[in-house]
Amino acid sequence: MKSLSEFIVEEELLYGDDLMIEMSNLSQKHTKLPMIVWIESCRQTKHNVPRLKFENSYSKKLVPKELIPISIDKDNPELLVDGFKLKIKQKDLDILKEWIKKHYDALIGVWNYEIDIYDFMLNL
Repeated sequence: MKSLSEFIVEEELLYGDDLMIEMSNLSQKHTKLPMIVWIESCRQTKHNVPRLKFENSYSKKLVPKELIPISIDKDNPELLVDGFKLKIKQKDLDILKEWIKKHYDALIGVWNYEIDIYDFMLNL
């Protein structure tokens, strides 16, 4: 597993200034989660593990270096980096994991470019 700092450097090398353009954000207002979630598709990323990112804070403002990748997995979503301090409560991370499991099919649909983010949002 990569450290968060290694992950950030890799992301910047892969995407440069286009990093945030390649993802759609889902606010707390729409997801009812305690943090902002960012979704990307497999066509927009060089990663082979379906993933989304979450804001490692309760802020409503984006802090790119606070985005933590987590796998989109039907049974056990896992953090994809280590070497960082979790700034949200563990219970809120568990809520995010349950949300990923609940919306797995739709999240994979976005990842595989089978549905767009608008259709995903309509079905939340």
